[in-house]
Amino acid sequence: MQLLMPCKPVPQMRKLRLAGQAVNLWLHACQAGAQTWGLAYADMGDPSLVGPALAEFRASAATNIAGAEGSAAPWTVPGATPHVESRRVQLQGRLPDGKAVHEQVATFSMGTTVFQATVIGEVLPADAVDNFFGSIRASP
Repeated sequence: MQLLMPCKPVPQMRKLRLAGQAVNLWLHACQAGAQTWGLAYADMGDPSLVGPALAEFRASAATNIAGAEGSAAPWTVPGATPHVESRRVQLQGRLPDGKAVHEQVATFSMGTTVFQATVIGEVLPADAVDNFFGSIRASP
């Protein structure tokens, strides 16, 4: 996976259930300016779980900010596996401290590995966000 982040990401791994499957979720995230930038991914191991996992990624993003999904569009990443659940969505909501936030989330897959790219902050600078999402390339 290739992408440009405006900061040096810190890798983390945690075990969780995604689409009913126990998986290792890897997250590479960092903060630049007033935004948090991240890429999470997990190998589902079963092609039939890819769609449900991508949908769950988006639902979890909305739940995490007590928000609702705004505009959504199909999302294509060069080199990624085409999937009907690959989308880029805009969310608005609130953090646990009550602060209003905006979030953009893109979900996609490569084989049985599912990905979620995210930018969250009070304000999302359009050029930086578009550069981030536009830089994503799936590679073996």
